[in-house]
Amino acid sequence: MGKLTTSQNTLAALVELGQKILIVGCDPKADSTRLILNSKAQDTVLHMAAEMGSVEDLELADVLKVGYRPRLEGKSVMLYVGGLRPRHVVTAYDDLGMVIAGTGYEFGHNDDYERTGHHVKDGTLICDDVTGYELEKFIERIRPDLVGSGIKEKYPVQKMGIPFRQMHSWDYSGPYHGYDGFAIFARDMDLAINNPVLGMYDAPWDKPETGPAIAAE
Repeated sequence: MGKLTTSQNTLAALVELGQKILIVGCDPKADSTRLILNSKAQDTVLHMAAEMGSVEDLELADVLKVGYRPRLEGKSVMLYVGGLRPRHVVTAYDDLGMVIAGTGYEFGHNDDYERTGHHVKDGTLICDDVTGYELEKFIERIRPDLVGSGIKEKYPVQKMGIPFRQMHSWDYSGPYHGYDGFAIFARDMDLAINNPVLGMYDAPWDKPETGPAIAAE
């Protein structure tokens, strides 16, 4: 309970220390819950109880919400996009607890790389105007949990079995601007990384070769 900013900052600090937090509050707490969950305003317990008929009709699963950060923390991401995105979205991934393993520009300038160095940690791969082959080899070596790049890189990376988000057009989702946009951003990264589909198949080039078909006589 208490001031919204104070409560959410205190709870966020406790989460950073590895504590699990259960937030129970009155109706106005829906706003701080929205910020903590990186999501839109939540339906309050009173609102849901009114819809269901009474509090006794609610199940725990109806009111329990889990944020995205616990599902994404520690995951690595490699970026290769145009414009200012290789450095401007770094802090968004930081807020989710993700690690930038590599980043690069398709058409960067000297000052772009100087500024990028302030946003990433020592040892981060920073590349410039790489070819498709070079990018593929970087990805094979780093093996990130997620790649954020353009449309021409999307399908080769997914065929490698690595989750991908198309950052030029937000992969037909978005927008990623502002508070509500960050909630969409977090949801999309979670959908990509924790999608079980990529673990269900092998890359086409990893499948055993089949012999040529022989026509029956």
